[in-house]
Amino acid sequence: MSSSSDIQQRVLAAFRLEYREQVAVLRSLVEAWPLAEGPLFDEAFRMAHSMKGGARVCDLLDVEHLAHDLESLLSEVAKRHVPADDAAKERMIQIIDEVDDLMILECSGATGLGTDASMTPTESFVNQEPEVASHSELEPGDRLPVAKKAVPTGGGGHDSLRIHAGHLDRLLQSSGQLVAEASRQEALGRELEELFEQTEALRRSSDRNTAGPAELHAGLVALSKQLQRVRLQQQQAGWSLRTLGERQLEEVRHIGMVPINTVFEGFPKMMRDLAAETGKKVDFTINGGELQADRAVLQSLKDPVMHALRNAMAHGIESPSRRRATGKDETGAVRLDIEVIGQVLRLSVSDDGQGVDLSSVRAQALRNRLVTPEVAENLEDFQWLDILFEPRFSTTAEVTRVSGRGVGLSVVKDRATQLQGSARMLQNPGGGCQLIVEVPVSVSTHRLLLVRTAGRTFALGMRGLDSLHRVTNVHTVEGRSVIMHEGRPVPLVTLGPACGLPPSLVRHEDGHLLVAVLKGDRPLALNVEEFVGETSALIKALPHPASLSPHFSGAIFLEGGEVALVINLPGLMQRFLGATLREEKPAATVRKKPVVLVVDDSFTARTLQKSILEAAGYAVRVAVNGKAAYDMLRADPVDAVVSDVQMPEMDGFQLLSAMKNHSRLADLPVVLVTSLNSREDQERGLALGADAYIVKERFDHRELLDTIRQLV
Repeated sequence: MSSSSDIQQRVLAAFRLEYREQVAVLRSLVEAWPLAEGPLFDEAFRMAHSMKGGARVCDLLDVEHLAHDLESLLSEVAKRHVPADDAAKERMIQIIDEVDDLMILECSGATGLGTDASMTPTESFVNQEPEVASHSELEPGDRLPVAKKAVPTGGGGHDSLRIHAGHLDRLLQSSGQLVAEASRQEALGRELEELFEQTEALRRSSDRNTAGPAELHAGLVALSKQLQRVRLQQQQAGWSLRTLGERQLEEVRHIGMVPINTVFEGFPKMMRDLAAETGKKVDFTINGGELQADRAVLQSLKDPVMHALRNAMAHGIESPSRRRATGKDETGAVRLDIEVIGQVLRLSVSDDGQGVDLSSVRAQALRNRLVTPEVAENLEDFQWLDILFEPRFSTTAEVTRVSGRGVGLSVVKDRATQLQGSARMLQNPGGGCQLIVEVPVSVSTHRLLLVRTAGRTFALGMRGLDSLHRVTNVHTVEGRSVIMHEGRPVPLVTLGPACGLPPSLVRHEDGHLLVAVLKGDRPLALNVEEFVGETSALIKALPHPASLSPHFSGAIFLEGGEVALVINLPGLMQRFLGATLREEKPAATVRKKPVVLVVDDSFTARTLQKSILEAAGYAVRVAVNGKAAYDMLRADPVDAVVSDVQMPEMDGFQLLSAMKNHSRLADLPVVLVTSLNSREDQERGLALGADAYIVKERFDHRELLDTIRQLV
């Protein structure tokens, strides 16, 4: 039986959740001011009224009085008794801020969370884990379950996330299908056990000569048929499991998406408090706060963005008197612009302040021995700006509550790197600075390219890759090894220094180098020994002291238990800007590339598959139909065949049958890639001896590469 105290705590927790929603709507009305009618105004009025009622239930009398004042103000504005002017707006802001302050104190007292005496109330607020409600996709009548979990950091309280009923239903459905599929796998396991026992019985009969050739042959034929059937079932089960897993992962990803404003809602008040504390005037705006991103990503970025905004106030925006003296408006401008571009979340903190004094940065960097005088002579402006991200670097001599400790931008860079993203600083031509942070919009599994260098496997984030190439010519420009890419020289680097080896290029036996071109304003070409293939994986953080390495941002587990380090591509681009590289002779570790024959009468399909396979490090030959392919195979064998089914002269089934009847080609792996989607066609192909079957309408280059890698 619950005590009155327990009930009160649950009611208070529910109000805190509602209060976040209410304040978010009210602040949206402030941003849209002057606005005295319409859906947003009506919703804000309703939120003020609900806040008043909820506060009354929780015995939060001061909050109730403030909500009543806000409700009255909105009512007077709606009746045209009070104009929707700046005075009304300032009064609204004042009331909302006072409610925020009261709720901070209430949350601290209710959860037992103390506030560090060295922190301002704003910092305490921003550093709390907010209770987030995502309901942008809700329709009238939708059920709205609430999932709760304990917050591992912060010492107490709960973190809540509202889940759209449709997502929950689909997640439950796919979970049920996964359980059913697991039962099918268990049944397959039992069948395989029976097949193993039959095989052992045949082997024993053969060893003891208790069965004649005809009996042994009949037993082997029966086993072969059963194995074909079990293999088909296993392939279908594997496809089903992969599809269900991808579907479930997508649903979980959608569940974790929340409006960005729900996590960043404390920043406007923080900026107002900082302005009051520093005696500066600032107009702060957030653009794109209505967009959605993974809540875990936003929570990780909340502190870095707070530091970036404080940095803009401390180092960027000048005092009103100084701005007037330089002909500027005494009120400075700071903007937080948010974009979601594909799977990338892009945050930009910009200001119209004084910009970065590069001479001061140079002097401080030399004084702190971050660079040597010899290196300093050759650094460009963008490289000096990168030094701002170094830990404990600050150009402010005086330590204040706002600046001087040199932790702001380093926190931004470290967190972006942990999220497999990047951070960079730009000088605005018209004055001021712009900090750009780009990270994945979700922390679900990442697509990675696996490469081999120095006998080890490494992973490169696909989001940071522009293209893969085989190149022959390496040039030297201003003492740097470069390749020509899209008509311009691109610095060429290796992973040697990250592996503790000299930076040197490795050419293959035919004289070419494998190069991955990295994206960016200043692209970089990375030489590797081998493109292994693509994979999806959840990147794990490195333990101390490996986490201190500037070369790696995490690790993943590969099949067989091998660990592959994930290359920190932004760090690579900053640290290895290129030098003249010596060239190695063809290394013994560079194996001869497997040869794959692509058979398809469609020029487009041949070109696509050839490009995919060559980019993954395979040598590729092509044939326009089955007859041409069969002639090529008899003359010059390959390591695998990828064939279409519907082709003139000799189709894929006929090619497969001919190969299985040829003594030298019978064991050659064959993958059928076709538009025929019926189960009968798949069973026919697999019965003829195909090792895999890929349907074109679901064609995924990752599936093709995974299949070839398993077969070759």
